[in-house]
Amino acid sequence: MKNKKMQSDASEIDYKYTTTFEAQISPCEVSEAFISEASLQNLESLVPKGIDFESNIDLMGVAFNAAVVNTFNKNGDGIDSETAVAYTKNFLHKPTNIEHDKEKIVGHIATAGWSEYGSSRILSESEAKNQKDPFNIALGAVVYKAANTMFAEALEKSVDEENPYRHSISTSWEVGFSEFVLAVGSDKLSEARIISDPERWKKWLDA
Repeated sequence: MKNKKMQSDASEIDYKYTTTFEAQISPCEVSEAFISEASLQNLESLVPKGIDFESNIDLMGVAFNAAVVNTFNKNGDGIDSETAVAYTKNFLHKPTNIEHDKEKIVGHIATAGWSEYGSSRILSESEAKNQKDPFNIALGAVVYKAANTMFAEALEKSVDEENPYRHSISTSWEVGFSEFVLAVGSDKLSEARIISDPERWKKWLDA
């Protein structure tokens, strides 16, 4: 069974189109025991600061790559660098929940940024804006252990290298949009041909 924790839900606004982005979660807590892979140490700077997680035992700090930019998801939807950089700030202070159920809140987003695809090296805003190749939207969150102890335990198991439930939790977030263009010819945005004229969409789709 795969649990999904949503980071952002734009469904309250009446957008004509929506899309869902999903990514595997590999959280890292302040304790080194929860940094399961070397590359994820680069995300540690996104773990929420100013919280004593040792004394606040009902809280867990996590950081993870939430979505890949400049490529397309399972629905064939994607976002470019400019859109990603402009939108990332909107993740801040959003609640996180289980399976997109707004009544099952288990935490909130506290930090947001970008990381290099593969290495998870943190990128600056200018680096992210100028990226043509895929890179990640990376987030840091506080998880409320007391809100759902079963989920918190599952999250800890999902980053235990020796646990059979390792990588059993993924992230998923929804975004609504009313404007878009077509990208054809490749799953990578940099290699795709962009069709922005709505009059040409029908001709291309009918071809």
